[in-house]
Amino acid sequence: MKAQLTILSIMFFLFFSANVFSQRVVHVDPGVGTLNEAIDGDTTDTGDRVDENTIYELSRGDGAVYILLGTIENRFPVKIFAQDGDGARPQLIPGVVSGGESSRPFTPRDDLHLKGLYVTNRDELGGYNTRTIRVKTDSARIYIEDCHIQHDGQSAIRLDGDDNSVFIIDSWVGDQMSSWNNGRGIDDRGNNIDTVYFVNSTFYNMSARVLRDDGGYLKYAYVNHCTFVNLGYRVMEFGEAVDVTFKNNLCINDGFVGQGPTDGRALLEIDSLVSDNVSGLEQKVNISYNNFFVDPAIAASYNPDSTIVTPSLNPYAQKFVDESGLANTNISEKIDFTKNTSSVDDLISYAAAFWDDPLHGSADVPEGFRFEGDDFDFSYPTTAASYTAGTSGQPLGDLNWFGIEVGVAKQPVNQMVKSYELKNNYPNPFNPSTIIEFAIPKKGNVELSIYNVLGQKIATLINSELTQGIYKATWNGLTDSGVSVASGTYIYRIKSGEFSMSKKMILIK
Repeated sequence: MKAQLTILSIMFFLFFSANVFSQRVVHVDPGVGTLNEAIDGDTTDTGDRVDENTIYELSRGDGAVYILLGTIENRFPVKIFAQDGDGARPQLIPGVVSGGESSRPFTPRDDLHLKGLYVTNRDELGGYNTRTIRVKTDSARIYIEDCHIQHDGQSAIRLDGDDNSVFIIDSWVGDQMSSWNNGRGIDDRGNNIDTVYFVNSTFYNMSARVLRDDGGYLKYAYVNHCTFVNLGYRVMEFGEAVDVTFKNNLCINDGFVGQGPTDGRALLEIDSLVSDNVSGLEQKVNISYNNFFVDPAIAASYNPDSTIVTPSLNPYAQKFVDESGLANTNISEKIDFTKNTSSVDDLISYAAAFWDDPLHGSADVPEGFRFEGDDFDFSYPTTAASYTAGTSGQPLGDLNWFGIEVGVAKQPVNQMVKSYELKNNYPNPFNPSTIIEFAIPKKGNVELSIYNVLGQKIATLINSELTQGIYKATWNGLTDSGVSVASGTYIYRIKSGEFSMSKKMILIK
């Protein structure tokens, strides 16, 4: 199984990291049906794709609106990227065609890579579609980077086939509030999943949960530095998961509807491995350095005879946490976000309406109880314990709210930094992680990367503008694709302007 996971991730890395000079770029102007036409019509006289290694580039700016005339159903790999720049994300909105019908944005039958986009499943007239991205194939890779996926009547991503992989990085997914039971991030429909990889992302305002498991197994799940807020039932049902990492996350007022005394739900649920393909494999679970908090006022509002608080972990997941010796790294702290999309009173009113509705398992949520928001800021005070409770002293949750790179923490200094410096990593040799400290004398772009002994870049810890100061970055022995590397010698290299320096380190497992 470990070899299978490694091969999958390497294939994923190679697919999405193709040399930019070998990629064909087709710019698509905003308009009605322009994106559908660009993709559907990009063929030769024989009907073959002109070049499967094509990026469909969309404009940025307030007027960059792309009305979709039907779902984009690709039977070949598709990459849709926003053009470079700081303008507003291009907006992909379902159009209403003759007869008043509209369609979901995407029905992938092959790989799909979205970058820098705003995608909604609420059409131009305000009607809701279901399943923003409905994957109708096996073994596809869905890669969502720097996107905002908003508004759906069922789930943002539905997996109708086996062994698909979903990667969500630096993105927001939220406002799935139209149905009591159907507000989901990913719905596996009982199919097996290869990989779930969430990093530095925010999931908000979902009536049910981010990951719904309806059977099948999950080979690999990696969830790091994510913010989960205002989720009605749970956070994630991992089910029969072979390898799970859930760390540095912020889970605030999740499971706010509570549950019946015999429902047996938990915010995070993991099951033992019993399916034929995974039974007997070693199961690995790391749930550490997280903040699970539900406001006491929510629990106090429940009818004590019929509703109880949903615990953070089911007993099986709790067993792994207890055995890890890291149980005390999971904290419970109230967080006052800079700008939330709902108040505690909103959550209490929603929960009361949920239990008052005898059809809460399947009915739609009345308009008056839905809370949505386009204006939000899930940063929080730097005085909170959660701000330094991460594995490398970083804030818990999505670091984009603080403008911080994953694995990087600025250190306090009492004097001016006068020169560049790259210190020896510590510990060295190391297992499972090591700290790399460096100094920057002036503001500029800094790249800190990890290479194998063949000179191949395997991980980028930092690639952003930093101000003068001393910094610490943590490498946990994973590639950019989340693959755990083997024991051996690795090289870490820093580059800023004309300065460049490399040093060696040794990983021993």
